[in-house]
This record gives sequence, structure tokens and C-alpha cells, in this order.
Amino acid sequence: MSNNIEFEIKTGKYKVIKSGTIRTSENEISFFIDGLSLKYIFSTTEDGKARFKSEVISDEEMIINLYNFSSKTGQGNKNPIEVGTFGDPESEFFVNFHVKSGEHSREFQYSFLISEK
Repeated sequence: MSNNIEFEIKTGKYKVIKSGTIRTSENEISFFIDGLSLKYIFSTTEDGKARFKSEVISDEEMIINLYNFSSKTGQGNKNPIEVGTFGDPESEFFVNFHVKSGEHSREFQYSFLISEK
């Protein structure tokens, strides 16, 4: 019997390739994935409405702006956000996130997902 155990997580049509939790007091979190830079930036606006906006800077860089993410119970995206494609065979690449905010810190949960074409 081998000690190598295969482990895979699927949810609907998606396969989870990486997930985790980051605790930080910083306003920026950056991921570097196989040549792609994905940056989350937290900021506050006067209207106080929680929302996010994704911005494609180039083929290798994307920014997701998170406005007014200050809930102690958490906020995030309902459906995965498509970031691009990668791999062989080529797969669609998605992100999903959820943020809980305290007085001086944030708990940022993330999942990176693929869906084969």
C-alpha cells in the first residue's frame, strides 16, 4: 500500500486547486499564480455600500477592489469570478472570496478554482 494519497475537492462544475485563510491588518493582499498577479485592495468610500469591482490591468495582472468590506459576519462574492485560462489542457480559472472584518484586522478566505473547457 502506497503512502501517496490523492486528494481532490469539487463543488458543482469547479475543482478547488487552492484555498486558505489570511489574517491581516493591511489594505492589500497579493497572489502570484503561474505568472499572474492578482491583487485585492480594500478601501472605504463615503456612501458606505459594500461592493467589489474587478479591473484587468494586463494579461498578467488583475486587481479586485473591495469597497466598504467591514462586516463582522462577513461579505464576499456569491459566484466565482473568472480570471482567465491556464494549463494543459486549458482550463478556465476562477476566484472566490469571503471577508470578515474586525476593529483592527481582517480574515480573508479565498478559493482558486478551475473548470475544464
